[in-house]
Amino acid sequence: MPPVANPIPPSSSPSARKTQPKGTALLGALCLLAAVLIGGGAYGVLGGFDTNTTKRVSGGGTKVVRIALVDAAVGFDVTPDTLVVDPGTHLVADVANEGREVHDLALAGGPRTSMLESGESQRLDLGVVTGDLQAVCTLPGHKDGGMSLDLQVAAPPRPPPARRVEPRSEGI
Repeated sequence: MPPVANPIPPSSSPSARKTQPKGTALLGALCLLAAVLIGGGAYGVLGGFDTNTTKRVSGGGTKVVRIALVDAAVGFDVTPDTLVVDPGTHLVADVANEGREVHDLALAGGPRTSMLESGESQRLDLGVVTGDLQAVCTLPGHKDGGMSLDLQVAAPPRPPPARRVEPRSEGI
């Protein structure tokens, strides 16, 4: 008996049609996943997961400010990141470790907290602020991971501009 010719060409057979869309869909899903991972990683590396916040501390005298040490999505964070303080303000930080890891906070060559376990807090007397300072977590990699607090002295307010008084010329 002579061989029977297959009336359906191989490229359009039902089994070939099923595998082609599955392969295309899988490739598309993998490309989308790669784009999300690469984009999210770049966003995190560029600081996109860090919430930068600034708090203004005004009024002079002694001020107590809450500082949170947290584990961010990528790295670490101190909230707020920046304190803008009136010159001569005596600043006390109420430092709370809201992260999962042990952290501390220290001024270079100055006061520091003890190592705080998750959930612990401690007051840190930063003294009278007269110049810009930085406080960091001293554990390896934590400062580079974003765990730093900038203390900036606010510029004194400018006096209002002097009013120029024009002499009146009266008709004689």
